[in-house]
Amino acid sequence: MSEGGAVFNPLKWLKNAAGTAIDIDEAPIRLKSLTIEDAYGNTSTLLVPIKKHYLSQVLREAYKVLGSLEILGNPVQLVNNLGSGVFDFFYEPAKGLVSSPQDFGRGLARGTTSLLK
Repeated sequence: MSEGGAVFNPLKWLKNAAGTAIDIDEAPIRLKSLTIEDAYGNTSTLLVPIKKHYLSQVLREAYKVLGSLEILGNPVQLVNNLGSGVFDFFYEPAKGLVSSPQDFGRGLARGTTSLLK
């Protein structure tokens, strides 16, 4: 897609429209490819299905951008960190329990610290 001869970047447009206070961090967007076989016709006939396909793909992936806005505190990253924190909360003390009571205490401290990050 072009705007005034330049390539249109939706993430850049969103960031500029929202202002510099919003930072988009770690928002992987994956668009499925479009295959058109036996493509015959003029330019406008060919561009309509391409635009329609990629617009629907961008809309389906928009939640990733919204979920990674720094103004929200990046909830996507929060969920990832919470999952690893819960894992560490149980794993570290169990690992220490196998060794000694002192290692259990250290593991409990490490696991709790990881959970509260």
